[in-house]
Amino acid sequence: MKKLLLIIVGAVLLAAAYGIYLYNKPSKSAASEDVFAIVTAPNIYAEFLNNPEESAKKYLNKNLEVSGAVDSFSQDSTGSKCVLVTNAPDMGVVSISFLENTQTLQLGQNIVIRGLCAGYLADDLLGGNLQLKQAILVQ
Repeated sequence: MKKLLLIIVGAVLLAAAYGIYLYNKPSKSAASEDVFAIVTAPNIYAEFLNNPEESAKKYLNKNLEVSGAVDSFSQDSTGSKCVLVTNAPDMGVVSISFLENTQTLQLGQNIVIRGLCAGYLADDLLGGNLQLKQAILVQ
């Protein structure tokens, strides 16, 4: 009986230690990761538009450095959001959620950002949406 109680207590302590480790583990962000690829917004969007499955395997959760012209910019309590022009025939965009609030960006301004690829949402009516999260402004 004592052995069983000792084993249960040991398992609970081990599970608690692992939970504390996971809670304190630093989260992945664009600022802390090496750049996987340097691309332009129109090129990477076209790649996702033409072959979404292969592109997702290649880029999902990878840190990308993307350059492009600002199409829209907004700030709210959760941070800054920006959309880059892709000039795609389906009017798709590259949407960026910044890690922190950034300075106001001007429409048409060329910028370079680093962000983690969060995926691609295809929409036949409104055009697709390639999403980058936890982005930082490089230039």
